[in-house]
This record gives sequence, structure tokens and C-alpha cells, in this order.
Amino acid sequence: MQGNGGCCGPNCYQQDHKIDEPIKVSQPGGLFTGRTTFKAVLVGSSNVGKTTLQHRIGGTPIDCVTSTIGAAFYQVTLRGAIYENEALKMNLWDTGGIEKFNEFNLSALYFRGADFIFLVFDLFDRKSFIDLPLWLENANRVDSARRIPPYTILIGNKTDLETKKRERLVTLDEAQTFALTRGLQYIETSAIRNENCEEIKELVMQHINKTIKKEKEKKENRAMEKEKEKEKEIEGSSSLDGQKKNK
Repeated sequence: MQGNGGCCGPNCYQQDHKIDEPIKVSQPGGLFTGRTTFKAVLVGSSNVGKTTLQHRIGGTPIDCVTSTIGAAFYQVTLRGAIYENEALKMNLWDTGGIEKFNEFNLSALYFRGADFIFLVFDLFDRKSFIDLPLWLENANRVDSARRIPPYTILIGNKTDLETKKRERLVTLDEAQTFALTRGLQYIETSAIRNENCEEIKELVMQHINKTIKKEKEKKENRAMEKEKEKEKEIEGSSSLDGQKKNK
């Protein structure tokens, strides 16, 4: 049902059914140029803080965050990111706790068309870190046929527990190495304290801008190549005409 302005917020959509039932989502990912809406999905083990992160990134209160069964997404405006006078938006999906019942095998619909994957683990839960390859495998298996793979950001959450003198069970070096060897971006956050949550959106905007720039450059290069081919054809045609006249 559509949010009514309560905790869920006006841009939140929740469904208390299976995630693979028909849900209207953004168009499947592809070229970034010309698009104003992008899809991001939160992935990771239970209780790593995905739903709280979703609220922080979406700018909604966390005082009423509860576990739900079924997919939920917020439409987040990416401030400062504009295409033809229209602000860019990101539909940020959360599993809604469904991974508790179908671990490492989320529905294809959840990942389909995702431009970004936020892979979350708990810095104080070793198993949530060990399980990360299984979540990546799930995402890659579902969307292996994509022409453009989703940009994945690895998020180590719950840095606030360090102030409570809890011992980290995943070191910074371990997390950075995991990200580096797989070509992922890495960031550490505290969803409870809202630390570095805005930086996630900054990374998204940077990637969008970088990708659009590359797409424009490729388009311009293709246009130049076609123009050169056309000029060669004209030169070849002119040369043949000259040979005929000489005969």
C-alpha cells in the first residue's frame, strides 16, 4: 500500500506479500544518459542495519523502524544531480527481512534493473562479513545477462559500537581488501548516528556523473568515426570518378 505520510513517508511503498509478485519499478538499468530515475538495492544478512540505512539515506525518521516482511522502497532525490532541469532520483529498495526466510536466494525481481547494490555487513558480526560472497553470488546470478553490471558499494555498518568499547570483528584492512579484490567501493557508516550515510549518495552521484561523461565521450567518438568513414567513401568515390574521366 502507498505510504500515507506516517513513518513510512510519502515516497515509500511497502508490500506485505512475496517480493516476486508484480510491482511497478523503474525501467531496467542500461545507459545512464537521458535517465532521471535509478534503482538501488540493499543486500546483506539480517540485523546488519539495512532498514535503518534506508531511512537515513531516504531522510526519514528512524524512531519507528520495524522489521517488515516484503519489499519496500523509498524514492530519494539526489541533491545537486540534475538532468535537463529535472532532479535525479534513486529508488532505494530494502528486502524487508525476507532474507530470513530465503537466505542467499532473493527474488530476481528484487535485483532486476538495479543500477546500484549496497552490500551491507555488521562490523561486529563476523558471520555477516563471511557471508558477503554468497550475497554477491546471488546478485550476479540473477542479473548475469545485464549489459551493464550494477555499481556495488560495500558498507561496513555500526561504527557507533566502537564507542561502547566493543571489539570490531572485521578489521578495516580486511574490509578494504575484500572490496579492492572485487572492484567495489568501500565505506563505513553508523546508521544509528547518521554518520557517512549522506556520503553514500555522494558516491552514487559521482558514479552517475562519471558514467554519463563516459557515455557522451563514446557517443562523440562513434560519431567522429562515422564521419571519417563517410569522408573516406566520398574520397574513394571522387577518385573513381577521376579515373573514369581520364580513360
